[in-house]
Amino acid sequence: MRRLVFISLEFSAATFSGNGVYARSQVRSLCKQQCEVLIICGKPVDHAGPSQTEGAAHLIEVTVPVWGRLDRLCSWAELAEQSESDAVVEQVASFQPSAILGVDWSSLPVYKALSTALQAKGLHVPPYIYMNYRVYLRTCLSEDAEFMQGMESAAAATAAAVIALSRSDADFIKRHLLPPQKSAACVTVLLPALRSDMAALSLPYDMDVQHNKLDSTHTASAACIVLPRAHSNASTAAQDSSQPAATAAVARGANDDSSPSKATSDIAARAVDESPIRSIIKQTSLGARVSPSIGRRTTPFSISTPNDSDGVESSVDDQSTFVRALQDHHASADGLLHHEVSSQECMAPAHYAESSNDSCSRPYLTCCVRLSPEKQPHRFVELVEELAHQGMVQQLGIIPVMCASATTPYALALVARLQAAAPNCILHTQFLGPEELAKIYSKTRLNIHPCLYDAYGMTVVEAASQGAPSIVNAGGTVGATDLLKAPVEVFELNLALPVAQLASQV
Repeated sequence: MRRLVFISLEFSAATFSGNGVYARSQVRSLCKQQCEVLIICGKPVDHAGPSQTEGAAHLIEVTVPVWGRLDRLCSWAELAEQSESDAVVEQVASFQPSAILGVDWSSLPVYKALSTALQAKGLHVPPYIYMNYRVYLRTCLSEDAEFMQGMESAAAATAAAVIALSRSDADFIKRHLLPPQKSAACVTVLLPALRSDMAALSLPYDMDVQHNKLDSTHTASAACIVLPRAHSNASTAAQDSSQPAATAAVARGANDDSSPSKATSDIAARAVDESPIRSIIKQTSLGARVSPSIGRRTTPFSISTPNDSDGVESSVDDQSTFVRALQDHHASADGLLHHEVSSQECMAPAHYAESSNDSCSRPYLTCCVRLSPEKQPHRFVELVEELAHQGMVQQLGIIPVMCASATTPYALALVARLQAAAPNCILHTQFLGPEELAKIYSKTRLNIHPCLYDAYGMTVVEAASQGAPSIVNAGGTVGATDLLKAPVEVFELNLALPVAQLASQV
């Protein structure tokens, strides 16, 4: 059994962003594949409810003064300071992890503190895997740029392997964050797909009808993102046998829940059909990367990574395996797709466009992002204001829906503007679970993802799973476009256009 330390500022208590949701998903998957995981995470001062472990064997929670932020003003320093206490170091040392996985730049100070303490005791320092959920340098305030440049560059330099969620972020890391002496091969793109708790839900009626029609007329013949069976030959077996047995176990990935029902959307079907995934994973532990020519991950690969820049020695084989471990995790219910799907892979959303002429069946114009400046929700509010000014909200029967907590002055001001522009709007200010999100997206005609950049944009994938296409910024700056099909599941527009011009295209 592999032992892994997983560092994430947001994990067990009062999750407030997609980072926390995705971190839980990854840990849940690793635990399903017989990995023993120790979590180091923060929790808010006022948290009184139960803490979620997602199957992890050990949970170390650090009470931090600032919650609800992931930028320079978050409690990264407090998390690191308390992580170097004797109690935490002793627990990590006795755990004897094979690797330390860290989410975003805020995990690096924790890793540094632990590695220093372990080295002082003459103990082995596990390699650091930098899980870059988002490149903060790309959206931070100008006064924070120097800080973020330093932290994210240091994380990339220290890591034995870097995991990015999109080709856009991977390219940025290689060009701006990776030191010259570091091989670009250490940066891997892993596209998250639909999380299994949402994939297991039944389809909206309008998609389910078409899904059943397709099942009766088509066979599962075309490959979407396939881990080729040809690589399950003797040479692959020999390669796998060269890996430490325990690390090979991590490479199998995991489906964190039971197989979804047959009535699942095309996005879900591409992501979570458990039997083909498990069959392929058993045949080979090779992963697949994004093909730059077609925007889909098709080519098997393995990665050789150098030792990290701090002189912490670790096996190259170990690093390759851990990259594959996380990659094959993405091949599971919570990650990338490695199985065969119907040749009509994207017909469900197309059916919606054909059959849903009655706007009453899907009246929502939805936006589901954090109400913070880096997510640029003001673009959604400005769009609604313009549509209302043109009379299109009333004419088309549109109901604007915003799903986000509104506690800061910035957020409250946006909510007030939205309510003034569209008194019929609907606000969901609590953190929504998969069932609640699915209900909203099943009534959504169009989902607006307003930011000009997003490392991935999981809500775009979640909307597509319920037949709701999204408008995203063009140019590959939203990672989910690496996975979804345009112009069926996503529509790419220049969201920096003047709002009147953008409203006319919407």
